[in-house]
Amino acid sequence: MVDESKVWMVHLRRGEVDEIPGVLTLEVEAIVFKDRNGVRTAIPIESVRKVRRRSGSPILLVSYEEENRLVRTAFYFAQPPPLTPDPVGTSVPGPLAALGSRGSRRTSRRRVVRGNVSYLSSASLNKKAEIAAWVEAVRAGMAKGGSA
Repeated sequence: MVDESKVWMVHLRRGEVDEIPGVLTLEVEAIVFKDRNGVRTAIPIESVRKVRRRSGSPILLVSYEEENRLVRTAFYFAQPPPLTPDPVGTSVPGPLAALGSRGSRRTSRRRVVRGNVSYLSSASLNKKAEIAAWVEAVRAGMAKGGSA
């Protein structure tokens, strides 16, 4: 069994980008996420089709069946970076910042993505063993048919 872990849950569905902070635990027959308000989300082990650690990141990906459709949920073991870019764009000082607005430039999408990847890569260093233990524990439960 694994200990409880502080995580952020993100359902990987179109149009849904909310990250929900809470605690992840593994019970005998389910992966259980409990948010700050005490709302409990349980993923039955028997419905899990795939579980893996996203390489180079502090993310546990769980694919499972719910109401005859495949659902994917990510559990971030470090606070996720902003999942939606700032629609207006932030102004980043450029080499000509002293010249006023002509010298500043908007943050490009590429720069934001690069920063997010860098952050997630560094955050994963401390969480790799913890996430690997989660993958192993869930897979063991799957092998036993949902009775971990």
